[in-house]
Amino acid sequence: SDFGYDVAIDDKLILVGAPSDRKADGVAVGAAYFFALADGQWREVARLSVDDELLGSAVALHGNTALIGATDSPGMGDDITAAAYVFEYANGTWQERQRLPLRYRRNTDMRIDVHGENAVVGLPGDGHLQKAPYSGSAYFYRREQGHWLQIRKFSPADPKMSENFGNGVGIGGDVALVGKLWRESAGDDPTIIHVFELGRDPLCTNDGACVCVEGAAGQLCDERPL
Repeated sequence: SDFGYDVAIDDKLILVGAPSDRKADGVAVGAAYFFALADGQWREVARLSVDDELLGSAVALHGNTALIGATDSPGMGDDITAAAYVFEYANGTWQERQRLPLRYRRNTDMRIDVHGENAVVGLPGDGHLQKAPYSGSAYFYRREQGHWLQIRKFSPADPKMSENFGNGVGIGGDVALVGKLWRESAGDDPTIIHVFELGRDPLCTNDGACVCVEGAAGQLCDERPL
């Protein structure tokens, strides 16, 4: 079932993704499991699934908000529609609040993180099939009046094949990190971290300009070799 494909923890709650989880009849549906710590023991308290998509390919958790990635069932062709589902804990249960749709190439992973009113989704395998396959992209979201809005999609200004922008993502407050890998066989470029301030405008543009933690408006993204 791929149980543990991705995991997240916040305080005394664990979220576990299982994108190949199956029903009793053997049909793959995907699922996400919640475990809560009580009396020194971790116990399953909820299992979530959705119709027509394989839930659990990526998970993130903060407070009463869970963000869970999902992809189409196998056999849908190269271009597939994926999504990040927002669940919120209210009245003693985890309730689906919103589906954030995404479109990308098959055989790509998803990375997600959520903190407070901000979320980021990385799709490292996204990209133009002929020009720059697997160059990657990242989506930024903000919750306003209970509704999640996409505030920007960012892709590399000069995309390269297998650059995998969005291979790693993280968010804390209004600061988001997006990592990428450079895999050109003859290159020696280091892994890069892009730093964004989500509370400022412009966040970034496709020509490479953005507002960074240590920069001013209009400067290039802060790139830090690891």
